[in-house]
Amino acid sequence: MNNIASWSSPANIALIKYWGKKDVQLPANSSLSMTLDESRTVTEIEMETKSARAGSGGGGGYFILLSTEPKQIPDNIIRSGFSIIPL
Repeated sequence: MNNIASWSSPANIALIKYWGKKDVQLPANSSLSMTLDESRTVTEIEMETKSARAGSGGGGGYFILLSTEPKQIPDNIIRSGFSIIPL
């Protein structure tokens, strides 16, 4: 079984970036930015079960495809990062 999730966000350009922080990660100064709604970044992830991957000769485990090269990700990172997603 494969699960696919995607997200699209507009580009945001900081024209004047705040410098410094105070207290609990609050900016010490103001900033000014502009959002470009027509220029977007789209990210898509596809998850498949270990059995589906093993059946395709992939050998199971978790992988991420970066610039067409598969990189294995340790199981504990996946479990902690995706534990909040109801599948």
